[in-house]
Amino acid sequence: MHMMKRCGVGVALAAALVSGCATGRAYTHGQAAAKAGEWDTAVAYYREALKSSPNRVDVRVALQRAVQAASQAHMLRAAQLEAQNQLPGALAEYRLAADVDPGNVMAAAKSADLDRKIRQQIEDSRPKSPMDLMREQARKVSPLPQLAVDPRLPLPLLTFNQTQVRQVIETICTFAGINVTYDTASQPDNVLTRAYTVTLSGSTLQDALNQVLSANTLFYKVLDSRTILVAMDQPANRLRLEDQVVQTFYLSHADATDVSANLMALLNQVQGLAIRPVIQANKTANSLMVRATVPVMQVIERLVRSTDKPLAELVIDVEILEVDRVQAQSYGLNLSNYQIGFTFSPEAAPPNTAGGGTFPTTPPPFNLNTISNGVSLADFYLTVPSATIRALESDSRTKILARPSLRGTETKAVTLNLGDEIPVPTTTFAPVAAGGLATTPTTSFNLRPVGVNVSMTPKVTYDNEIRIDLTVENSGKGQDVTVAGSLLPTFSSRKVTTTLRLRDGESNLIAGLIREEDKKAVQGLPGITKIPWLRSLFGATERNSSTSDIVMIITPHIVRGHELTQEDLQPIYVGTNSNFGLTGPPPLIAAPPTTEELAAMVAAGGGQPPVAGQTAQGAQNPPAGATPPAGQTAVPPPAANRNPNIVPVTPVGGTNQPANPPAGQQPPAAPRPAQLTVTPPGQLQAGGGPYTMPIQIADATQLGTITLTITYNTAVLKARTVTEGAFMRNGGIATTFTPKIDEAAGRVEITIARPAGVAGVSGTGLIGSLVFDAVGPGQANMTITGTANTATGQVMSMQIIPPQIVVR
Repeated sequence: MHMMKRCGVGVALAAALVSGCATGRAYTHGQAAAKAGEWDTAVAYYREALKSSPNRVDVRVALQRAVQAASQAHMLRAAQLEAQNQLPGALAEYRLAADVDPGNVMAAAKSADLDRKIRQQIEDSRPKSPMDLMREQARKVSPLPQLAVDPRLPLPLLTFNQTQVRQVIETICTFAGINVTYDTASQPDNVLTRAYTVTLSGSTLQDALNQVLSANTLFYKVLDSRTILVAMDQPANRLRLEDQVVQTFYLSHADATDVSANLMALLNQVQGLAIRPVIQANKTANSLMVRATVPVMQVIERLVRSTDKPLAELVIDVEILEVDRVQAQSYGLNLSNYQIGFTFSPEAAPPNTAGGGTFPTTPPPFNLNTISNGVSLADFYLTVPSATIRALESDSRTKILARPSLRGTETKAVTLNLGDEIPVPTTTFAPVAAGGLATTPTTSFNLRPVGVNVSMTPKVTYDNEIRIDLTVENSGKGQDVTVAGSLLPTFSSRKVTTTLRLRDGESNLIAGLIREEDKKAVQGLPGITKIPWLRSLFGATERNSSTSDIVMIITPHIVRGHELTQEDLQPIYVGTNSNFGLTGPPPLIAAPPTTEELAAMVAAGGGQPPVAGQTAQGAQNPPAGATPPAGQTAVPPPAANRNPNIVPVTPVGGTNQPANPPAGQQPPAAPRPAQLTVTPPGQLQAGGGPYTMPIQIADATQLGTITLTITYNTAVLKARTVTEGAFMRNGGIATTFTPKIDEAAGRVEITIARPAGVAGVSGTGLIGSLVFDAVGPGQANMTITGTANTATGQVMSMQIIPPQIVVR
């Protein structure tokens, strides 16, 4: 006995010695790593030491200090990479900082923000769909004639003192180089001969016409590129003169019926519309067919474009841990029936007595003559219960772990069922014939899921926060019960319904759904079960104890947002009830010429482009003496040929001062060179991929064409594909994108060019993205060369910053 005690003490001392040695080695390695500044390694060693000796305070303090230092080191490195616009590397460092120190809220927030930025860059690099390109092209084509006048060029400064409205309109149109006619059917003579005083200072043609016509209850309609028609602004005249268009809007995301109802509810409140729009929804094609005037159609197009937005998409990471434990004990003396049977059978032995096990329920019949022969003890049968001594104890534990990632759209329910489906009968009664009583039963079965059932309905707010309506149910099958002669199942359930509000990447823990059941059953002879000692000897006791708990962690991630633009947030000016439209009266003026068109006009005319007041080619001639020499600003007609009530005013700066050139033609002062960078991911592993490397440019000026040649080490990297960014397509321009990959030579050539005659693009943005696979460890030796030209063909200086890529 003493020898066994000594052996047990020796084993315990040996185990403690081994544990102490392991803790000491890990702690020593952690101290050495901390002195060397390798905080990640120090954290790993300290955690190993703490696992072996969880009660050591010095190890806990050292681990906490190392965790904070490692997290701060990753945060500093991430900030440096972010300042260098290396967003993937910065994202990896922020995630490492959050993994090392889960309490670092700043790291988690920065990683979520950078993740959204990188996803947005990738989305911007995707080429536009053919449907978007066709919409942009169709938007540029006007269904009605437009005036061939640049609306940006201002008219000369004019002052009218008690001048007839007709002469004011004709003077404005003369300086703009367009013709004017009047609708005689509307009888506007009374208004046209009215005296009117106005000063037009720096107004464009569109603003001047709107100001004069609106003040005198007139409106205009464009007849051709050089003529407008002026009429009285009355509902009958607009109904007679305003043109209507029919357009079909194909919706990709919104429901056509809902959009149609919203538009009609909005437009029905406008009382001054002479021509009511007609909107018809096509549910099959999910489109809208609209008939309206051009101003109203422009408003409807803006509303449809801002409404037809996709729902946000999410990925919800769910971690579910269910722990079940069942304990059972059964001990004591168990009698078979706890009853004594007595039977009288004088002629034959009762059945089931041969084995001596089962007491006969009904003795066999006998003849009364048998009793006359006498009754003996052999005619009586007695059955006593059998006894079984039971001693059983069991303990079972079950752990179920599930880690699904569920993707769905907002406002749509996402369900998760972990368990079984149990059939539940449902009986209904139907009549045999029509009009009869419902007497014929019909039984059907419905499957009810039991186990862990999760239902989530997410909603992404416009501030990129996530609201989740969550329902968690832990159900199980109970004891069957008999109802009307049928055995039916019962169910137990624990259910939680709540609403969560989380940020992108933020986790929420749900715990406490604990269920405990204790059952105790005692069997024995009456009276004896009340006596503690005798109850254990002459009774049977059964104990069952079960415990189950559920722990769930929910982490939502936004995959795609609402894709709102700045235009969607801007208010839409629609004028008044009597003059409803996108910008008041319909402008119907051609789009302004591009910078190249203005330059061509200057080259053809030998001077500045024509400003308001100069006579356009083919336009109505102004009054005699009003045509200015080339290169000078137009002045009003001489006094001999003009109304004495029209007072011309010379523009500020004198008549010999040339007009300012357009802003696009002014050369910038001392432009700084553009910077081109390729941002590699944070860490590349051999055999991994694909890895996306964005190509970004900063401080570009009127960039029209860019050509890049990228070489790399083929033993380390393998180019997979090249995608175009959104920078060169700025303004909805369809570019020429020509990528070429030579895998054998390790070279990628990229050429992106905007069309001829289109202004260049300036600023900062994403040129494209390279997608590589890491095939082996080593230095990538990536080099980048290239040239950039403006839209006019001039060479643009560009500084290329080569990346440093190492595959481990």
